[in-house]
Amino acid sequence: MQGQVWCLTEIDGTLFCGNDIGAYIISKNQIEKIPYLTGTWNFKTFSKHKDWIIGCSYKGLFVLKKNNNTWKFSHFIKGNFSESSTMFEEDKDETIWFSHWLKGMFRLTLNAAKDSIITVKLYYKHGFPTKQNNTVFKINNELIFSSESGIYKYNSRTNRMDSCKLWNKLFASTPNFMRLHEAPNGDVWCVSGKFIGIARKQKNIGYYMDSLTYRILQPKIITGFEHFNFIDNNNIILNTVDGFSIINNNAKPTTLKSSFKVFVSNINITKNGNEYVDISNSENNPFLNTNLPSNLKSLRFEFNAPEYRGTGMVQYSFLLEGYDEIWSILAPIISRNTHN
Repeated sequence: MQGQVWCLTEIDGTLFCGNDIGAYIISKNQIEKIPYLTGTWNFKTFSKHKDWIIGCSYKGLFVLKKNNNTWKFSHFIKGNFSESSTMFEEDKDETIWFSHWLKGMFRLTLNAAKDSIITVKLYYKHGFPTKQNNTVFKINNELIFSSESGIYKYNSRTNRMDSCKLWNKLFASTPNFMRLHEAPNGDVWCVSGKFIGIARKQKNIGYYMDSLTYRILQPKIITGFEHFNFIDNNNIILNTVDGFSIINNNAKPTTLKSSFKVFVSNINITKNGNEYVDISNSENNPFLNTNLPSNLKSLRFEFNAPEYRGTGMVQYSFLLEGYDEIWSILAPIISRNTHN
């Protein structure tokens, strides 16, 4: 196999792989390429046809069928629709919600044979603020739609998208282009370009949002191509820009104490606050003396902590005894000029 892998999906005990070149069935001893398919985004099962799979390739939607315990390519779905995307979900009425990140959210009605698209409807002036970045997810067996201005649910009576208060209230501000990933235990991972959190499912009372525990992972996530591999209820593998992260979701929170020491790594004499004065000659090094000459009135202190928790996670507060009256505000800085 070659090329970028878009998905690894297990359906009915069979592992399907979609990548930039085609689609494959992976077994213990071999890899079988599925014929007729170019680059393939994703695979989903039909709710009322367990032996049928709907997928999407670069050429559009297609169907696989299971015969004699073997999955085979059946046909491309015909009709006046040729878009390609990784995100699509079947509704309870068997319509297909199809998300194109740029062109919008489409609702497709298929015939009984699932070989033709009967109707295509674009949902833009039906509640969504724009065409772009409208996505669909299946959470707790219900469809949830995410947009640039919050999360929505479809109202079949009005044929519109309504703001979903249950989900929007979980976030401190309006969730923008939020992507949702449901775990086997019902928890939901929420990811965007600026956010990562887990909505923990509570029995009979909805969810509560934990937006702090895993925020160190946020800069590492490839938004739009993130993949949560739920090994079991407690263990997850997440792809990141520099490899993979293993998450133990059952680990008990620990109290993080600043037991490490902050080190003053350098002290420099400066002119006008920024220009360094060369004191490399040890014989003339004023720091060898207890008292400094009055003309050396500008000092730059550089300090650091031997602790890594991600950009901005370690913050500093400082006070120069005999000069400052209060500690500075905590901030993720590594150096500071102090004038005497």
